[in-house]
Amino acid sequence: MTVQAQMNLVKSRFLFIIIFVSLSHCVKGQENSISGTIVTEDGPGLGYVNILLEQGDSAVAGAMSDSSGYFHVSVPNGTYTLTAKTWGYDALSQQVDAQNNLNLGKLTMSIAADITQVEITARKPLVVREIDRLRVKVPNTILADGDAWEMLRLAPGIMVTQKGDIRMQGKAGIRVMIDGRDINISGQDLMDMLSGMSAQEVESIEIISNPPASFSASGAGVVNIIMKKASQEGLRGNVRSRFERGVYGRSSNGLSLTYKHKKLYLNGSYDLSFGKRFSNEISDMRFCNSQNDCSFWNEDSKQNSQYLKHGFHFYGDYRPGPKSRISFRTDGNLTPLNSTGSDGLTKVTGSAGLLDSSIVNENKAASLGNYQSFFLGYKQEMDKGSWNLQADYTRFFKGLSQDIFSQFVHPSGQILGRSDFRFDSDQNVDILGSQFDLSYPVSNLGAFDAGLKLSLIQTANNLDHFLLENGVSTRDETRSNQFKYDEQNAAAYLSWRKGWEQFEFKLGLRSEYTQLKGESKTGGQSLDTQYLRWFPTLHLQFFPSEKNIWGLTYGTRINRPSYRYLNAFRMYSSPYSYIEGNPFLQPAIIRNLELSLVRSNQYFFTAFASHTQNPITQMSIQDNEESTIRYFAVNQDIDFRAGISASGSIDFFSWWSAYWDLSAYYQRYQFKAPVTGEDILNSGIAFDPFIWTGFYPGKLDGLSIEFQFTYYAPRYQGSFRVDSRSEFALGLKKKFFKDRISASFFLADIFDDNKFTLRSKYSTQDHVYREDPENQYFRIGLTWNFGNRKVKNKKEQKSNTEEKQRL
Repeated sequence: MTVQAQMNLVKSRFLFIIIFVSLSHCVKGQENSISGTIVTEDGPGLGYVNILLEQGDSAVAGAMSDSSGYFHVSVPNGTYTLTAKTWGYDALSQQVDAQNNLNLGKLTMSIAADITQVEITARKPLVVREIDRLRVKVPNTILADGDAWEMLRLAPGIMVTQKGDIRMQGKAGIRVMIDGRDINISGQDLMDMLSGMSAQEVESIEIISNPPASFSASGAGVVNIIMKKASQEGLRGNVRSRFERGVYGRSSNGLSLTYKHKKLYLNGSYDLSFGKRFSNEISDMRFCNSQNDCSFWNEDSKQNSQYLKHGFHFYGDYRPGPKSRISFRTDGNLTPLNSTGSDGLTKVTGSAGLLDSSIVNENKAASLGNYQSFFLGYKQEMDKGSWNLQADYTRFFKGLSQDIFSQFVHPSGQILGRSDFRFDSDQNVDILGSQFDLSYPVSNLGAFDAGLKLSLIQTANNLDHFLLENGVSTRDETRSNQFKYDEQNAAAYLSWRKGWEQFEFKLGLRSEYTQLKGESKTGGQSLDTQYLRWFPTLHLQFFPSEKNIWGLTYGTRINRPSYRYLNAFRMYSSPYSYIEGNPFLQPAIIRNLELSLVRSNQYFFTAFASHTQNPITQMSIQDNEESTIRYFAVNQDIDFRAGISASGSIDFFSWWSAYWDLSAYYQRYQFKAPVTGEDILNSGIAFDPFIWTGFYPGKLDGLSIEFQFTYYAPRYQGSFRVDSRSEFALGLKKKFFKDRISASFFLADIFDDNKFTLRSKYSTQDHVYREDPENQYFRIGLTWNFGNRKVKNKKEQKSNTEEKQRL
C-alpha cells in the first residue's frame, strides 16, 4: 500500500470514529459538561489526577486531568459528589449540582501530611518527570547563579556544544523557547544571547522530546525556559552581581523589578555582561592526492575574545475582566562589542616526517548584534473552553568584519609568500507572525483544541570580500555575494482529548504549508519551492493504580534548514578553509516513538526510538588535491536511534539527597562519502549518566552544598566520531538576613575534562578537530532581594512564530 493510500485510510477511519461517537451521543439523554482545573497550593496545574463522580455508592462517570490539570466529564442532570485523588496529595471532595454545563474553575489539592516530597527529586534541583516532559526547577540551586546558557549546559537531559548546538537523546535540531515563545536564533547567536541572561530570572526548564500538535512541527524536540512570575501584591526585585575567572575574568551585573496590583502585573530585568574568554583549537589533517603523495597538517590556534552585552526583557499583563487577559512582552539582546583575535601556526610535513613549510595565521574579527522581539496577546475564557489571539514581530541583525593574514614560511625561516584578505558581512532577518487558538469541550465527546497560524520571514545577506596587498584593499567580485530569502508558512491543527478513570488519550493532526524563494544575485543560484506536510501526534496514558502511570507517545516532526545553511556564500577563515551554504537542502522528517512508566512519582523509565529521513548536518570535506577543508551543509540518508532511559531520586537522610538520570541508546547514521560517493555506515552504543547530590547541614541554616557529575560516552554525530568527555562541578550557597541576601560559590569542570574532540576518518577523509574551551572556572555571586519575594511558577503565552529558531 502506498503512503498516500495509507494516509487516506487513516483519515477515513478517523472520520468514521468521530461520526460514530457523535451519532451515539445524539441518541442519549440530556447530559451536562463538568470541567475544571486541578492545581497545587503553589499555583501550577496538577496532571494525571483521578476524577470520579458518584451518586450514593454508585460511580457514574470518571476522568483524568491532563498534564496541565484540566479535566472534563459529562453526566446527566443531577447532584453528584466529585472526588479528586492522586498519589502524594490529600483527596479533594465536593458536591456539584449539574443542572447545566458547569465550569468549576480551579480546584486546589494539598500535599499529604505524610509525604515530604512527591516530585521526582531530592530537594534541589527539583526535577519533575511528567508523561511528555522533564521539568528542571532552577531556583535555589547551582543552576540559578550563572547565566542561562550555563544553566542549559549543566541541566540533565541536554547536551550543548561551544558552537551553540543543543542535543536531546542524541538528536540535533532542538528548538529553544522562552515561556512558550521561540527566541528566534540558533547556534552561536543563541549561545551569545542566553549567556547575557541571568538564570536567577528562570523558574524552570521544560525538556519536551515529543511535543503535541499545538506546538509547531519544527525541530526534533523543544527546550522551553519558563521565567519567574510573582504571585503576591506589591513591589519586589533583586540586585545581583557575579564574577568568574578561568584564564581571564568576566563579570555580570543585573537588576530585576516586579510589580503586581489587582489586575496589573509588570516585570522587567536588565543585565550587563562583559569580559574576556579563551579557547584553544587544534586540527590534524592528512591529505593524500591521486599520486598517493601525502602531507600532514597540524594547526594550533589560540583565540582570545572580548565582549560587552546588554540583555533585557519587559513583560506586562492586564486583566480587564475575570476571564480575559491582555499580555505584552519584549525581549532583547544588544552586543555592541564582540571581538576575537586568533593566532595560529600550521605545520606542514611530508611523508618522511620532515617539515616542508609553516603557515603563520593571524585572524582579527569584530562583530555586533541586535536582537529584539515583541509579543502581543489576548486570551478569553468562556463558560466552556477558551480562545486566544496572538501576534509577534522579531528583528535580528548581525554584522561581522574579519581580517585574515597568512604568511608562508620555509623551514629555514625564509618568507615564501603571503595571502591577506578581509570580508565584511551582514545579515538582516524580519519575522512577522500571528496565531489563533481555540479550546472547547464538547459534552461527553471530550475536549477539542484547534488553531491557525501564519508567519512571514524575510532575510537579506551581504558579503563583500576584499584582497589586501601593500595596504590597499581591492574588492574580489568572485567571492562577494548577495543572498535574499523569503519564506511563508501557514499551519492548522486539531487535537482531541478524552479521559476516563484509568485511561486518557490525546490525538492530534497538524498540517503545515511552506512556500520559499531564495536568490543568490552574484552566484546566479535561485530557489523556488513549496510543500505541504502532515504531522500526526498521539499521546496515551494508562493508570492501573495510583502508583503507576503508563504512557505511549508518537509524533512526526520536521527540521527545516536554517537560513544560514541555505545561504550559498563561501566565507573563508584561512586560505585553505571555508564555510559554504547549500540552497538545495531538503527538510528532514523525524518520527518519534516513546513508551514510558512512572512509578510512585519517583522513578521514571522510558524506551524510545527516533528515525530521521534526510537529516541535515554540516560536514567537513577535505579536498586532497588542493589541500583544503570545506564545511558544507548536506542532507544525509538516515539518522536512527533507539534506547532506554531511567531516572529517580533518593533521600539518604533529611540533610542528604540525590538524583540520577541515565540514558543509553543505539545510533545509526547512513550517508554518502564526498568525492567517492560510497555508502558509509556509522553505528554504535552511547550512554549519558547524570548524577546530582545535595547536602543541607541542619546546624548551618541556609547553607546548601551541591555536587554534579555528567559523562558523555563516545558516540557518532553524523560523519564525526566524538570522543568521551565529562564534567564534575561543585556549588555552595548561603543565605543571610532571612533570605534577603545570598552568596554563592561555583567551581565548574573541576578535572578539566569537558573538551571536544571530533574525528572524521572514512573513505578519503582523514582529519581530527580538538577544542579546549574555557569550561574550567570559578564563580562567586552576591544577590540582594527586596520587597515582597514570594514567587510561583506560572506558564506564559505561547508564541506563534516558531520558525524563528532556524536563524
